[in-house]
Amino acid sequence: MTAHDLLSTYIAERDLDFLFLEEFNCKEEFNCNAPFQKWFWRKTHPDLDSSFPLDCFILNVKAIRSISESGEAYGETDILVDYFVKEPAVRPVRFLVENKIIAPFGDRQIERYRDRSQKYVDKGKCEKCFTVLLAPACYYQNAPFFKKEQKEVFDFIIAYDEILGFLAGLASNEYDLELTNRYIHKTRLLTQAIEKSRRGYVPVNDPVTQEFNVKYYQYVIDQPFGIRVRNPSHQSVPAGDSWFYLHHPNLKKDRDLLKLKLVHKILPKPDRLDLQFTGWGKYDAIVRPKLEPLLEYRMRYVLTKNKHTVMISIPLIPIDMKKSFEEESPKIHAALGEANRIITWLDRNHPHLLAIAKEIKNQEKE
Repeated sequence: MTAHDLLSTYIAERDLDFLFLEEFNCKEEFNCNAPFQKWFWRKTHPDLDSSFPLDCFILNVKAIRSISESGEAYGETDILVDYFVKEPAVRPVRFLVENKIIAPFGDRQIERYRDRSQKYVDKGKCEKCFTVLLAPACYYQNAPFFKKEQKEVFDFIIAYDEILGFLAGLASNEYDLELTNRYIHKTRLLTQAIEKSRRGYVPVNDPVTQEFNVKYYQYVIDQPFGIRVRNPSHQSVPAGDSWFYLHHPNLKKDRDLLKLKLVHKILPKPDRLDLQFTGWGKYDAIVRPKLEPLLEYRMRYVLTKNKHTVMISIPLIPIDMKKSFEEESPKIHAALGEANRIITWLDRNHPHLLAIAKEIKNQEKE
C-alpha cells in the first residue's frame, strides 16, 4: 500500500467507530445502508430463517458512540445499538459493540461488557442485550493476549474481513455511481485497518509518560529492596502506560510458582499493588481457605471477575503521573515499601504457597 493509497497516516479505532456508526444509523429512505442493518441482524441471529422478511420486521435502528455510565458493572461502550423490531415492539433489542484493531483489552474491560449487558436487561432498558466484538480476523485469531475464555464472554465476534466483503458486494451491485464510490471508500478504510492489525501493535511514544517511567526505573535502582523494573529509556512508552511489573528473585524461587507477578498499578484508580497468582482463580475453593488466613495488615484476597487469577492486593496512595516525579516520589517510595513487605511475606510463606500449588497440580491431573 503506497502513501497515496492511505486514507490516514495513522488509522485508529475511533475512525472505524464512525464508519460503523454511520452504517447503523443510515435510514432506508436515505437510500444508504439499510442492507447493513439487516445483514448485522442476521449475523447476530444465526438461527433465523434466511427467507424471513426483515424489511417490515426492523422498524428502526438507533446507534450512539462512546457511552459511559458510572457505577458498579458499568463503564464505556464503543457503540451502543438499539434495534426496534415488531416483536417485541416496546423495548429494543440492544447490542453493546466493542471495536478493536490492535489495542489489548484493559483490566476487566471484557467482563464489564457482560455485566453491563445483564444490567440493561435487569433494569428494563431493553428486551435482550448482546455483546459483540468487531475486529480484524487476525486480531481475535492470533493475538496472544486474547484468551479463549475472554472470547467466550462475547455473544458474537464479527470480523472486519466479513464486513469488508459485504460492503464490496454492495459496491459491485450498486447502480448509483456515488454510492458505489462511497462503499469503495469504506472498504479501503477497512483494508487499511486490517493491514494495521496484521502488522501488530506499534506504540506511539508519549514523552511525559516515558520520562515518568524512566525516572521510576532509576528511582527503583537506588532503593535497598532488591526490586527491579523494565528499563524504558530505549523503548516507546505510550500514554497511559502506568503498570509497573516489579521483579525480584523471590518471585522466581520455585518452578511451581513461576506464574507469580507483582504489579504496581497506578491507573485505572484506585492505585494498588497486586501479587498475582495466574491460573489459580478456577481453584478458588482450594486456594481461598488456605491463603486468606496467611494475609497480613491491609492485604486483601481478590478473585478476578473471569475467575482466572487470584490476587493479594494492597491499596496505595494515588499517584498523579501528570505531576513532576519528584513531587510524587514519596508515594512511590511508600509503594515500593509495600512491595518489599509482600516479597518478605512471600518468602516467609513459601512452604504454604508451594503446598497450595502442588494441591492445584494434583487437581489438574484428575
